[in-house]
Amino acid sequence: MDVFDSHIVLVIRSRGQHLLRIIQFGKGAEVHTIQSTWTVPFLDNVFSLNFGMNLNNKLERFRCETSNMLGEERVYDILPLEKKVSLLRTTTVSGCDSSSFSTERVMVRVDSDTEVPLTILSLRDVDGPKPVLVQVYGAYGVTLEPSYDNLYLPLLRRGWSICLAHVRGGGELGRAWYKAGTATQKMNSVTDFIACCNYLVQTGLTRKGMLAAMGTSAGGIPVAAACNMTGTDLFGAVILDVPYLDLLRAMDDPNLPLTVHEFDEFGDPRDSLVRRYIAQYDPVLNVGPHPYPHMLLYGDLHDRRVPYWHPLRYAAKVQREKDGICDNVAVVNVSSTTGHSADGGRFSGLEKTAEQVAFLLKYCDGGGKT
Repeated sequence: MDVFDSHIVLVIRSRGQHLLRIIQFGKGAEVHTIQSTWTVPFLDNVFSLNFGMNLNNKLERFRCETSNMLGEERVYDILPLEKKVSLLRTTTVSGCDSSSFSTERVMVRVDSDTEVPLTILSLRDVDGPKPVLVQVYGAYGVTLEPSYDNLYLPLLRRGWSICLAHVRGGGELGRAWYKAGTATQKMNSVTDFIACCNYLVQTGLTRKGMLAAMGTSAGGIPVAAACNMTGTDLFGAVILDVPYLDLLRAMDDPNLPLTVHEFDEFGDPRDSLVRRYIAQYDPVLNVGPHPYPHMLLYGDLHDRRVPYWHPLRYAAKVQREKDGICDNVAVVNVSSTTGHSADGGRFSGLEKTAEQVAFLLKYCDGGGKT
């Protein structure tokens, strides 16, 4: 929210998407009366929104910025009294023609009471199933914003689509949406994610085996749990980046930095009912003897949030359980320089992106077959 002399600017969400709503006040004796409201139109239909530096609250204009998944950044001046939007500047990624792509947000029905927002970025006028990368987080009330990632363009230019599953546990639809994906409702994050993946197959955007999934940190839970539940029925390849996968083992150790903090998110396993619930979806505990998709996992020796043994234990158990059933790979890359989120050098982030692109193109581009 930003407050000016004659109006208030509110950032709200509808179906998980940012909207900018301006409430105009009256003048003189009517200063406390709402004169009008206005929802600001932007050029993009799916975007991230940030306020600019609006230091003078007496001005009758203010500045804001939007960005999208293709790396386009736009700077606007908004004139509330005139209800006008002035585009000041557009910055694009070199070599990216945004007109060749379309971005939409759809609502995926999970049950009679719940619809999950799903963002889809793809090439225009390309028919038939295509490889798709689905990203998910769904934890701590964090919103999975439709922002640019270096991973996107190399895939998009090769005919892939990029999707963001805004599952329960995230903050896209407010506090209740977040709470509906925590503690003894955490399975909602997993079932929401599976429903979004099934939607992509059922609508013909992709087909089984051409679908890849990616989860980082706590976002590894819905991805790994979905792999445990569906095997290769959905996914051709999976990337798990510093994934939080060994829940009960980690939360039984109060010496770990975040254990007590995690009780608010996943529940306290000292409660027997909570413990049994977590055990139903704990990724490491639920690895089973069935095929698994190709997997690329990352960890770091100095990660104080998610210790490196999370991806190692999960990958080792997957290898053991699928042995003799399928020969899909499960590769773990353990670094000693990056920590939980830092890239550990000027070029290491780009090298990691290149590795991920190569992995996806090798194991998922043609339907998950080598």
